[in-house]
Amino acid sequence: MDTRNFSGSEPTEREQTLTLKNRRQLTLSGITDVKRFDDTGAVFDTVCGRLCIKGENLRVDVMDVEAGNVILKGTVHALGYVGDGAEKSGVFGKLFR
Repeated sequence: MDTRNFSGSEPTEREQTLTLKNRRQLTLSGITDVKRFDDTGAVFDTVCGRLCIKGENLRVDVMDVEAGNVILKGTVHALGYVGDGAEKSGVFGKLFR
């Protein structure tokens, strides 16, 4: 696992970017905490709210904890933002069971 900074510089303002390439590589910035992660899904707290990801064979390729950057590889089936605790109920709750 690589632990590099994506931009090479510190952002002046916290922002978040999501880049999904061919459903096989998800690049994230603005991560503040990892709530859950396994090969079928992940839940991250971000500067824009809680982000839930559903997929298969997911793995962390790059993680830069200080900068809040993550690159996941695997197959991404769904992703979305939810309120606190909402990943246990509703549409995303069903996805993560």
